[in-house]
Amino acid sequence: RGVGTQLVADMLDRLRAAGVPRAWLWVLGGNLRARRLYEGLGFVSTGERQPLKNDPTRYEERMTLVLE
Repeated sequence: RGVGTQLVADMLDRLRAAGVPRAWLWVLGGNLRARRLYEGLGFVSTGERQPLKNDPTRYEERMTLVLE
C-alpha cells in the first residue's frame, strides 16, 4: 500500500527539481480517498469547481500545492 502516495510524491520531487513553482490537479467530487491522498501531500482546495463534460451532475475540484 502507499503506492499512489509514492508515485505522486516522486512526481512532485521531479517538479521541484525542475524549478516548477506550483502544482495543481483536479479531483472528482466525492472521491475522498484521492482527496485525502492529495491533502496528505500538502495540496489544498482552490475552491474552483467545474462540471464533468460527460456528466454535468458531477463535478471536479481544483487543488494546488506550492512547491518552492
